[in-house]
Amino acid sequence: MFDCALQRLEFEKSRRGSSNSKKKGKNSRGGNPDFPADSYEQWEKNSSSQPKEGHSVINSINLLPYGGQIMHRNTQIRILNSCSVDNQIQILYTVYNLYPTVAQFLKQLHEADNLTAGVILRIFASLDHKKYAQAKEIALLQLLRLKPVIDAELNGWNLFDSEDRVLMSISDLAKIRQHYECTNPICNISGETVIAFSASMVLHSPLELEEMFNNSQTNKCCEGCNKGQSSKWISWLRSGAPILLRFALVDTRDRGATEDMIPIFYNLLGERYLVKAYTVHIRDHFTTVFKHDSKMYIYDGLTHNSLKRYYTLPSGHRISTVWLMKE
Repeated sequence: MFDCALQRLEFEKSRRGSSNSKKKGKNSRGGNPDFPADSYEQWEKNSSSQPKEGHSVINSINLLPYGGQIMHRNTQIRILNSCSVDNQIQILYTVYNLYPTVAQFLKQLHEADNLTAGVILRIFASLDHKKYAQAKEIALLQLLRLKPVIDAELNGWNLFDSEDRVLMSISDLAKIRQHYECTNPICNISGETVIAFSASMVLHSPLELEEMFNNSQTNKCCEGCNKGQSSKWISWLRSGAPILLRFALVDTRDRGATEDMIPIFYNLLGERYLVKAYTVHIRDHFTTVFKHDSKMYIYDGLTHNSLKRYYTLPSGHRISTVWLMKE
């Protein structure tokens, strides 16, 4: 479970085949006619007004639209296939607005000179004022630290297959302790280290999470000395359990988790974590299911004016990432 290098390699092989990104036609998203290219800039002209009927706090939160343009070195650059980035930013922005403990957590990190938290709060300030292009510019250039690469065929910056890059960029928001012990007295690998959870751990099933946290893993052959028997286990930092946890799931066309496999909550090392959001991958497009006040909503950057009422996800969908919040 903690063989990060092996899991990371498997993860990179399984994530949305970026090798297919060149097959997309100039007039479509992801090769799918359901997401036409002419939706790239519609959000610049439309108002992001919120629904007037049946609205709640979650309905009043600004929604990041798909695509758009950013300014880089005095040049307008069109953003393509941005949904893998948009959904992760929207999840973090939504829980920040909904739950005071999350807002306080990020602000405290910022006051402690955490650079990631500072950049995230700047993104949120732009979203607060519906400056969506500015928010994406900060996210791509400062948070993800990407350099624009213009796809000549698609005539824009193609962000296809970028979800794992987003998770890596915000991984220091959730840290845990990983312990390692070997029965060989002269093995120097025993001890503990602080790691960023979700940075390199990928699960095949949502149910593996509780096993990973609540049970130690024993190997007959130590990875360090190859002589003793080793044990690995997880604990919280001395400062306590993180407010947010998120993890990725192996996502391929023939293997992956579906919505019915996601539990309502997890019991992790004595803490109860509620599932607050999960990203859905289907037909080369990402959306997000939010859970709030016993109701469920769907965010889709292509229809950003309001959250959709929840509907049963179609067959063929895969759950890509899951976000948890400490109760």
